[in-house]
Amino acid sequence: MIHGHVDSKGVFQRNLATHIAEGYEHAGQWVTHGILWTPTSIKHYINGNLIKEYTNKNQIYSPNHFMNIFLGAYGSEGGVNMEVDYIRAYNWPLKDGNELPNPDFEGKTGLSPWEGDVRVEDGAGEKRSKAVVLASGQKIEQYVYLDPEQLFNLTYWGKGGNIKLEVDDVTVVTGKLSSLKQQMQNLGKKGKKRDISFVTGQEIKPNKKIVRITFTNTSKDRVYLDNIILKKNRF
Repeated sequence: MIHGHVDSKGVFQRNLATHIAEGYEHAGQWVTHGILWTPTSIKHYINGNLIKEYTNKNQIYSPNHFMNIFLGAYGSEGGVNMEVDYIRAYNWPLKDGNELPNPDFEGKTGLSPWEGDVRVEDGAGEKRSKAVVLASGQKIEQYVYLDPEQLFNLTYWGKGGNIKLEVDDVTVVTGKLSSLKQQMQNLGKKGKKRDISFVTGQEIKPNKKIVRITFTNTSKDRVYLDNIILKKNRF
């Protein structure tokens, strides 16, 4: 069950979604449940098998506030009991204050959690590291949770043709985009670091803002991107 639909004043309206897992026997045996929670999706796994997901970016059900896990068992006259062996939580690793996971495309996941039909190339980045390669018209994007009403600075290394950088606030549930900042750059053949600053929108405290970062190659030449750093700044 996904809770959390509220109005503009934070008053609870209704649950977002509910599903019942079928085809798995829980009685008398151990079962492993898993949840993958990102700014755009919630995925539910049983014994490593994906059984339900909410991933529609035009209807983002992934909450932007803290999550609770409730464990319980239903039965008549107190005749049901449940044993729990462990509960574990893992965060995607972040480094040196950077808000973006996998900023240099060196992770074992390749492009993820960046999205896009592009490739990662060895030796094409800054200092001959890995870089993401965008052909003409291709783009990459990442959704991230950020503090509201905060100044952020985004820096990146780029080489090649023209790039369009877009930063958008994302409305919870509806997925509606609101532009925060745009930048057009000719990156050049030698490669250079670029930067852009923006302020995130308002949100009910202590909830986070969902923000989308998008890079699009608007030229005929290839574009190479590396070391994308997003850090909170001070006014």
